Amino acid sequence: MNNPSRYKDPSGHTPCGFAYSDPECPSKKETVRKPGDLWTDPPLKPDDKTLNKVRQLAGNDENLILAWLWLYNTPTGNEQALWIVSNNILMMWGDANQSKCEYGACMITINSSLRPLSGSDVFDQDLETQIQNELVATLAHETYHWVYGTPETGENNSQYEEYMAFFTENQIYFELTGGSLYGFDGYSVMNTAGLGGWFTDYASSYLYYPSYPPYFPLR
Repeated sequence: MNNPSRYKDPSGHTPCGFAYSDPECPSKKETVRKPGDLWTDPPLKPDDKTLNKVRQLAGNDENLILAWLWLYNTPTGNEQALWIVSNNILMMWGDANQSKCEYGACMITINSSLRPLSGSDVFDQDLETQIQNELVATLAHETYHWVYGTPETGENNSQYEEYMAFFTENQIYFELTGGSLYGFDGYSVMNTAGLGGWFTDYASSYLYYPSYPPYFPLR
């Protein structure tokens, strides 16, 4: 269960596991990856107002707050993280990765399979670190749709928008780990054959989406 008391101090205390976390929780620090050369160095700390807003948007969920902080500290993800805050986008767990609006609130839902374990539940630290990296990358993917798409309409976007969201996800993952989730070389995505070829190879469930958004010239 989440521990809201950990976030009740308005002085700017941050979740355990980050480079500038509160000193009373060193054990959690050992279960997550510290910022590396591809991160902002030294790590950026958001102001108290921003951090308190992140806590509210994440429902005081430690993993989601930490994911936002990691995104905030990547070169590509910094502006995305601030966009989430300035546009009041909720972050929560769900059955699928989605960007949507319902009941008057707009949100990013992350598949619960990406929720890292903690404490005595961690049986494989490397695996949990990998899950945390994928969580941050997925948060970037879904944020891309909010910045450049129209998820509030509830309509399917285009393959091209999804491709760029996957590209952003991969870039964040690279900045966290130096590795890659997908390949992008050799695909000419500015034509329908090349774009469809990428989705055939990596994400075939999106092949029924239109190739390009309406404002693109016909291909």
